[in-house]
Amino acid sequence: MDNKTLLTVESVYKEFPIKGNHPNLKVLKDINFSVETNEFVSIIGQSGAGKSTLLRSIAGLLTPTQGKIVFENKVISKPDANISMVFQHFALFPWLTVNQNIAFGLQSNRDLSPTQRDHRVANLVKMIGLSGYEQSYPRELSGGMKQRVGFARALATEPSLLLLDEPFSALDVVTSKQLANDLITIWLDNQIATKSIVMITHDIQQAVQLSDRIILLDTDPGRIAKIYQINVARQDRTIRNIIDIIEEITNELIARTNAYQKPKLI
Repeated sequence: MDNKTLLTVESVYKEFPIKGNHPNLKVLKDINFSVETNEFVSIIGQSGAGKSTLLRSIAGLLTPTQGKIVFENKVISKPDANISMVFQHFALFPWLTVNQNIAFGLQSNRDLSPTQRDHRVANLVKMIGLSGYEQSYPRELSGGMKQRVGFARALATEPSLLLLDEPFSALDVVTSKQLANDLITIWLDNQIATKSIVMITHDIQQAVQLSDRIILLDTDPGRIAKIYQINVARQDRTIRNIIDIIEEITNELIARTNAYQKPKLI
């Protein structure tokens, strides 16, 4: 397995200005980690820990106040064509069909002929489980099918890095598990060009089942509290085999949440 570093987050701080004479809102503080090729990394933490801010900074949608994010040996200063994101709430174009939604990101790719574009879309439709729905509109799809379209659209550009912003949280438990299993299968089988995946989530069990590493963020401001290496082989990650890891991470998160919420004595 190629362990070449794909992404490096170096001493990243992020602040947002507040109107008036108030000090800036400090959201991220001294974030440092890397993502290797062929690695699935999950980022967890209580609400307000800066998870979405961090993911959007990696995507090039936000610029760090300090520090830098390096992707494929280049500092990220704007969205990169080799990075795609799947959002929590589908974000589909309601006036476009399934095929048109998937193909949307390919319109500006002048290296692809219409025939090549159609072939890529057809392959993704089959791979991601959308066969028979090619001409359907989002309003005609279930939540799970909509999110499958979201995944297919993100994968259509063949990104090296796939970012997942709580992509399963709006789905029921069964649909969430099925879609997560489908994604990990096509990724591990090298059916897609994506080298690595970074996901933010509140679902600790799913994070343990999918990830190679889990980064726990503390809050006020967001900073790395712990990094967990998941050493159980994926094919062996039954609840029985990972329950201790889930409980350890859950207890740590609860303890940090309680410590943050505890009233401070003056």
